[in-house]
Amino acid sequence: MKQSYSFTDQFKNTLCSLKKRSSLITRTSFLVLYLFLGFQLKAQTTIVSNDFEICQDGYTEFGSYTDGSADYFIRANGIVQDTMCTAATTSSQLTFTNISGYYYTGEDTDRPLENPNTSGEFGSQPLSSGVHFSAIDVSGYTDVKLKLNVAARANLTFEPDLEYLKIYADSKNTGAWALIGAFEVQSSVSSDTLAVDTDLDGIGDGIKLKEEFQTFTFDVPSGATTMNVRIEMNSSSGNEEIAFDTFVLEGTAAATDTTAPVITVCASTPSNISANASCQGTAPNLTGGVTATDDSGVTPTITQSPASGATLGLGTTTITLTATDGSGNTATCTVNQTVVDTTAPVITVCASTPSNISANGSCQGTAPNLTGSVTASDNCTSSPTITQSPASGATLGLGTTTITLTATDGSGNTATCTVNQTVVDATAPVITVCASTPSNISVKVIVVVPNPKVAPDAGLWVIVGDDVQLSEAVTDPIKFGAVP
Repeated sequence: MKQSYSFTDQFKNTLCSLKKRSSLITRTSFLVLYLFLGFQLKAQTTIVSNDFEICQDGYTEFGSYTDGSADYFIRANGIVQDTMCTAATTSSQLTFTNISGYYYTGEDTDRPLENPNTSGEFGSQPLSSGVHFSAIDVSGYTDVKLKLNVAARANLTFEPDLEYLKIYADSKNTGAWALIGAFEVQSSVSSDTLAVDTDLDGIGDGIKLKEEFQTFTFDVPSGATTMNVRIEMNSSSGNEEIAFDTFVLEGTAAATDTTAPVITVCASTPSNISANASCQGTAPNLTGGVTATDDSGVTPTITQSPASGATLGLGTTTITLTATDGSGNTATCTVNQTVVDTTAPVITVCASTPSNISANGSCQGTAPNLTGSVTASDNCTSSPTITQSPASGATLGLGTTTITLTATDGSGNTATCTVNQTVVDATAPVITVCASTPSNISVKVIVVVPNPKVAPDAGLWVIVGDDVQLSEAVTDPIKFGAVP
């Protein structure tokens, strides 16, 4: 098992030391402090971990090689060695202890000093040796830390600026690399051992590297969803081996809010909307009628679907109102919006006035079917229904009857027009009994003539008789009276 030298170890050692030396602090106080710090440490979550046991699994190695002698950068486990996952050998003595698996190590790599920020992704100089982690998902994490086990030959021959191990992070995955950790020579002018460069000024001023692996922790700039990490090393001479193992990236996961908002007031059912000329309505904005709360104390965002201004078809549409909190939790309520057709059809052509109907033997007529002569349009119904009253086949009395033609759409809206139908009597009367032939009539003739035999001043005389012939002589006149 490789040695892990972390903050937890430092804390435990310090705790034991203080407990032995101080009589003022009770065991209970230490226990509370330990539990508190332990809780804080447990808040860190492993984002990614790689112990290099599988070659290039989740990472890419670069600059790996060996000349078969003492110049190399390889993946090794103390016995098996490889470069780019291919078996390799070196005659160098791999002196690191407490080895339980694969790690990366190099000696006399003869790579020039490189700064990844100078040009391009890794700089314009030839690549040094190391490994590269790409597009690590760090979304939702804060206080990101990088941990790495590092060891080096314990001698005083490492050269300033030419021999080092550096860790770079591109915390925004944009190619803007930042140096977040380094192990440098302890002097800027003379050879020495490698140590942590605590202030990243090019001089190792912290814990010295040993031939036992120690765990070092570095802060990583946050604020991005993905990041790249690059670990690179350089060694310019023999017997100056550097090694690293077990890459871990940790962070504090954001608190997970799984509680949905609470909708205390949903929007009221809106009034019906009259359909337009296209038989459609427009969704109103109902979000202002919703009241919601959330345990975060922040007012949830209210949205609706269909959205305000959306086109609604005829009939009832369910509008869903959604309250969303900052963690994406949602609560919903619904209201129904009804679009009604209140527009009457339009009769564009009414039936023509029909010809007169001759009354039948009952002095009545029969109403004709005039619906087929009516043309009507509507905003919602493609072909309104046409009816008439009196209906086709109905009995009409003598004279003029008004027939009403009605166009009705699917929503019951109507439009009407009228025509007059006249029933006329065109049948002559029938004489069923005529008068009988009468009996002969006897006629008495009364003739009033002057009597020539009488004196002229005697007046007129009336002679009465049957079949009197005027030429006959009157021998027995009857005096009727004088005519004045």
